Amino acid sequence: MYLMVGTRPDIAFALGTLSRFTSQPQSHHQVALQRLLRYVKATQCHRITYRSGQLIGYTDADFGGSVVTDGAYSTSGYVFQLAGAPVSWSSKRQGEVATSTTHAEYIGQYNALLHLQWLRTFLAETQMYRSPVTNIMADNQSAIALSRNPEFHKRTKHFNVKFHYQRAVLNAGEIGLQYVPTQEQAADGLTKPLGPTAFAKFCSLLGIEALETRRQQTVNPVSPCQQSDPEGECCDMRLVQIRNQAAPSELAPKCLYRRPS
Repeated sequence: MYLMVGTRPDIAFALGTLSRFTSQPQSHHQVALQRLLRYVKATQCHRITYRSGQLIGYTDADFGGSVVTDGAYSTSGYVFQLAGAPVSWSSKRQGEVATSTTHAEYIGQYNALLHLQWLRTFLAETQMYRSPVTNIMADNQSAIALSRNPEFHKRTKHFNVKFHYQRAVLNAGEIGLQYVPTQEQAADGLTKPLGPTAFAKFCSLLGIEALETRRQQTVNPVSPCQQSDPEGECCDMRLVQIRNQAAPSELAPKCLYRRPS
């Protein structure tokens, strides 16, 4: 949980799903947890790289995709990026049952908008970032249209009134809601499980990339020392050069700094 909150948005959905079964876990939940831990270990050298860019948000929802057996709840997720990488994210089951995909996306937009209001205030008070308008990107055009439509009709008359709060915020002009294709939706992996290719794309959109550490670079290396010392005994390139420069008629002394066996 600490990793997910601090630096690992890529495991937010998986961890959020597993946390729903902490009271009565089954054996397959243990297997899923072990698989998640193996993934974290295998990607411990991944990093979030901050470069440049404006504050921008992404929101998405998975209609009725919750695996919890007490109702067909939807899962909503959002991520906010600053300088090209995530600074805040969430993946949670919605508090009420949505009646359609548009309804689920509309609830997700509301949750993301509330968080963005707080985030903008926080960044402004700390004088770290200030922008007149911040956009939230969503991939459901029907939900976007509803947020801009002040009229009530049969499609929305059963919606909780609080969700229409986003209309007033959008009219104020400080927060915008724009459409983004699903293929470019950075919050897609926060709402549903993805296949290997789609998950790799999701991590790329988040700005998560692998870091080649010294340990990774030394896995089966072909170092200059090994190239000059076929026996692979010397640990110091300078000693290898000294040994190879010995007179041809003499037997070059073995390196005293041998590799540990």
